[in-house]
Amino acid sequence: LVHDLGSEQSLLHLRWLMNPATASGGWVILSFGFDAAGDQVFRVTYDAATKAISVNLATGDALAATLPSDLSWHAIELKIDTVGGNAALWINGVSVDTASGGFGSLTTRTVWLGGILKDANASGDLYLDEWVIAQAYIGPVLVATSSDYADDPTRWLVVYNTADADSVAWSEHYRQARGVPFANLLGLNLPTAAGAHRH
Repeated sequence: LVHDLGSEQSLLHLRWLMNPATASGGWVILSFGFDAAGDQVFRVTYDAATKAISVNLATGDALAATLPSDLSWHAIELKIDTVGGNAALWINGVSVDTASGGFGSLTTRTVWLGGILKDANASGDLYLDEWVIAQAYIGPVLVATSSDYADDPTRWLVVYNTADADSVAWSEHYRQARGVPFANLLGLNLPTAAGAHRH
């Protein structure tokens, strides 16, 4: 995918979702930025062997982070502010690296996204989705629960406080109203002091 911003932008936020899926081996270039003259101002690369995201700026500065292994999809956001002279990388809404300097040469006119170039050692599948370009922080994507069992009360667990009569009564009312099996009730003997949670 290629998007022409119409003019060189001095403040750019670029975010997309990435799922490394079965990608392995070498590296894949995920995104490029070019100025009005067609000169490269940034490059974003994913190294499938190390699970690392690296951003190389035309100034010689670099940002880097390793993707956490406990998630399938990751929200990657890059900021380049040529006026403020700073760049930042977020992974899943967490700031992971920053750089600062004279970034006036990094104004961006055209952005490319996709598996643009890859190492001969790279193999497997890698997915990109929900590409967003903005002039302010975008933030991570809030994905609704999509489990096959999210609406199945037989898969729910109801936790209540056996030391609190109201909590016991609530658990039974909730169980009946939602159709939760008795076997899915978990009673714990918890403190009942003021301020303690009942349910």
